[in-house]
Amino acid sequence: TRFFSSGGDDLKNLHERCSAGIGALVLRLEKEYSKYLSTTWKTQALKRVISAFDEKEFQLNLLGLEDQNEDNIRTAAVAEVERRLGCTMDDGPWIDELYSNFFDTFLEEKVVEKLDSVEGLGITMEVEPYELKGFLADMQTQILAIVDDALASYKSYWMDSLEEALTAETKVVVTNAGTSTINIVTSFWSRTLELFARPIARRKVYTEVKKAPPFHLAVYPTFVEGILAKQRQLFEDAHAAISEKICGVIEEAMDKGTPFLMVDYNRDDGEFLISALSSSSSKSRGVLKTGDRVCLTHDYQRHGDASGGPLKPGDVGEIGKNVFLEKSSDDMSRHESQPYLVNYNGRQWWYRPEALQHVRTILLSKVMEIFAIHTPPPTVIRAQHDGVAIGVVNRDVAAKRRELQNDLVKVKRAQDGICDAFGVSDYEIFKLSSELDLGESCARSDFLFLKVKGQDGRELFGYRTTPSSKMCELFAFVRGAYASKKSIEQRSVEFLFDGNRIKDDDTPMSLGLKNDDEVDVMVISP
Repeated sequence: TRFFSSGGDDLKNLHERCSAGIGALVLRLEKEYSKYLSTTWKTQALKRVISAFDEKEFQLNLLGLEDQNEDNIRTAAVAEVERRLGCTMDDGPWIDELYSNFFDTFLEEKVVEKLDSVEGLGITMEVEPYELKGFLADMQTQILAIVDDALASYKSYWMDSLEEALTAETKVVVTNAGTSTINIVTSFWSRTLELFARPIARRKVYTEVKKAPPFHLAVYPTFVEGILAKQRQLFEDAHAAISEKICGVIEEAMDKGTPFLMVDYNRDDGEFLISALSSSSSKSRGVLKTGDRVCLTHDYQRHGDASGGPLKPGDVGEIGKNVFLEKSSDDMSRHESQPYLVNYNGRQWWYRPEALQHVRTILLSKVMEIFAIHTPPPTVIRAQHDGVAIGVVNRDVAAKRRELQNDLVKVKRAQDGICDAFGVSDYEIFKLSSELDLGESCARSDFLFLKVKGQDGRELFGYRTTPSSKMCELFAFVRGAYASKKSIEQRSVEFLFDGNRIKDDDTPMSLGLKNDDEVDVMVISP
């Protein structure tokens, strides 16, 4: 102050007008800070607030449908059950695959292969008369033990898989961190159900999920547990019926011998021949295939050199892979005289078809039939949601929903506060949100980014589109906001590129638009 007071009238006037000195510095700082607040800080703060609001709203929508109408909730819940259990992939509906796997893998490993190794069941046995009672008792014990072991894990095979499918969480999966592309997936039993056909930009997902929130079965535990309880009862009843039927068949076979077990006394040898095998000639059965079990016919010695092979009467061999079968797999007119390669005890031999007969295990076939008849089919398993009450929302989910709703109120207050302080219009908020959408997708090569400018030459906002998208999408996006800002009718707004009017059916490709090209907005008289 002393410096400017003693420095003459010019310096004194500069100081008094706050054009120099500390006062001038303070004013300059205030001006620059105000400029920073109204430009850089305001824009960045609003973008952060908009992003925070959109993210919170997205998380809220991800919690699923919120509807006071129980019928609407139930319709959505049933649709989600069907989506999971009936989801169709390249290999068919999931529940059908689970059903096929039960017979092809579960029963094959736990029943078929084990029963095939039981002497007298998969293998014909000669037994002395005094051993017959004990042999049949041991045979019955072995068979029942194998069946009991399979039944012990029968219910868990089904229920573990069904529970996994119905309780699997629906999650957001980031597929490309660089381009912020995500998808919403539900994964179970090596299946991945995706909400979108392909990953899309995160903010695009915000919009889609807001329009149609995914349904989370985990939000309604009473409904899920009710379905699982009915399915559990379904398989408990099946377990009891299968156990009772199989025990009855095995007991009948051991006591009476027929129709599932042959106990034949051979007077020449003084022994009983015990077998659950039944045979038919290859001619009556048709073409044999790799893996089929075969034995010799009664007149095998009359057909080629069959008597020199490893098979003896009563032995059971297996058809091996050979060039004749491979060539004729799609040709049902296979020549009857072509031989079969048979494996037995580590040896191989070519047999004429007339020397062989197909062998199958009658008792094993009956056991498999019982499993097939009493195991609920896929249509029944899928329908167990009928009559199950929706129940109340999971407490943790309800608490999370309230928390997010409160967060949204706080974020909205922050946004309103900034808008009130700086006089920000709804249109500016719309423009900033559009810029966020644009910025997210900058790395994607399948998009074009166009700048939309007003008649005053000022950029209104950026717009993302694809080369083949019709320009009418841009028109719908811009007209409403621009007409509202200018207080004009929407039909008064037209769009130009290089001075030429853009038509609704035009595309960026047909117009020759490139990245960062400008589209002009023009107001015309209606």
